[in-house]
Amino acid sequence: MKKNLLSIKKSAGRPKSAEKTKAILDAAGDHFLRLGFELTSMDAVAKAANVSKLTIYSNFEDKDALFKAVITRKCQNHNMEHDFMSFAALPVEVVLTQIGLNFVKLVLSNEAIAMHRIVEAESLRHPKIAVLFYEAGPKTVKEAMASLFSLWHTQKKLQCEDVQKAVEHFFCLIKGEVHMKMLLNLQKAPSEAMLRQHVASCVRLFMAGYAVAS
Repeated sequence: MKKNLLSIKKSAGRPKSAEKTKAILDAAGDHFLRLGFELTSMDAVAKAANVSKLTIYSNFEDKDALFKAVITRKCQNHNMEHDFMSFAALPVEVVLTQIGLNFVKLVLSNEAIAMHRIVEAESLRHPKIAVLFYEAGPKTVKEAMASLFSLWHTQKKLQCEDVQKAVEHFFCLIKGEVHMKMLLNLQKAPSEAMLRQHVASCVRLFMAGYAVAS
């Protein structure tokens, strides 16, 4: 079986501290999704994770840091690394297709849709929540992609003087209209085959605009 080219290597075993961290993040993720940021308490997370509150604070400075860690882990679980440079030597279309597929699976996942709704609702009263979400998820992924695009531009594999705009174009294409429809509960998640067709068409369109003319 072929491995995802952006897959994360799993360790054979987990130390006890790693198991506790996982339990904390699992509990925190569940509470943030069910209750939102403001109503989630560190006491409740500690109880659900079967750890002391001191253990949580020894791993995470505060609830802000815990929330960001939950978002970061969600990105990692979908292989949206914060460093794409190790894939720079591979064919551009291959890397864009895999990153695009990982990205669309992430943003259209049930958990991501639910979290997006919560962040939008709570950010009106607590703008900090939107900042935490953006910094932990979209911002870090976009910065990683910008570094890759900058290198490809220097290597003349892509023609994108405005790297940030190129990154914006790519992810907006991949997200598509389906993301908005799912947020509004107007559409269910597409099938694997549909996602692959969508990503392939987006990569073709992107390359038509940014590929270096031969």
